[in-house]
Amino acid sequence: MPCLLASKSGLKVACALFTMMDARDRKTVVKSLPIEEMLTNKIAHLFLIHIVTTLDDTQLSKKKILHEALKQVDDQIGDKSY
Repeated sequence: MPCLLASKSGLKVACALFTMMDARDRKTVVKSLPIEEMLTNKIAHLFLIHIVTTLDDTQLSKKKILHEALKQVDDQIGDKSY
C-alpha cells in the first residue's frame, strides 16, 4: 500500500482497494502502515483520513492512527512549517 501513495492516481487506487478489502485485511493493512511518515506526506495523509472515515474498528483507528497523529502534533507544535 505505501508504494501506491506516491501519486494522486495511486491514492485513488489505494482508497478503492482499501474499501473493497474485508475487515481482517483492513486491520492487517492499518497495523503495517508507517503512520509517522505518512502524516507528513502531502498525499499519504489523505489515505489516513480515508482509513479513519471507513474503518469499522474504532478502537484500532483510535489507537494506531489518531493516537500517533496526536503525538506527532504535540512534538511538532512549535514548528511553523508543520
